[in-house]
Amino acid sequence: SLRQWEQAFAGGPVRVLGEGRRQGTKQGKGHALLPSSSSSFPLDAWTPPPVTLATYKLMSRSADSDLESLSYEVMLALYVWKYDLLVLDEAHTVPAASHRRLCGALSARMRIGLTADERRCDGNEKALASLVGPVRYHLPLPSARAMGIIARAAHRVVEVSASPSLREMYALSPTEPRRLLATLNPRKVHALLSLL
Repeated sequence: SLRQWEQAFAGGPVRVLGEGRRQGTKQGKGHALLPSSSSSFPLDAWTPPPVTLATYKLMSRSADSDLESLSYEVMLALYVWKYDLLVLDEAHTVPAASHRRLCGALSARMRIGLTADERRCDGNEKALASLVGPVRYHLPLPSARAMGIIARAAHRVVEVSASPSLREMYALSPTEPRRLLATLNPRKVHALLSLL
């Protein structure tokens, strides 16, 4: 999350985009983000801060917006600043249409993508390689567990019955609604509370 990255650079010259006050625009559409008074690095029209943090949501929404609705800092970040290194956390989301446009708008000499799993349900891993670059380091899950990077998880299967009416609805439903019915089974809440 953005907060984790901010904590990693605590005490350093960091600018968090979009952390300012929200203010409606004159035209009444959208909003502008005013610079945050808590940011530890001042804005400069031509030089990005040593570390700039932003979310995909803020930046991709901004890349799709009218220039009039953008804040000064987001315009600089998207269209003026040239970055030495662009770190894309959760990089498996980059091939999404809005994120792809964003990646094209940001100018960086080098890009590093971080993700737990580069596979995508739409099979668009090739787009990830073209936007970020090839996989340079892969740490298999068993190795990460052995190194203590990822905690070992214990799991336990708890079977939960359903009421007769829920079982009947489940039996008569197509596949997709069945998942929802199983998820919303009220008896699961009681089972969960007993585990806690």
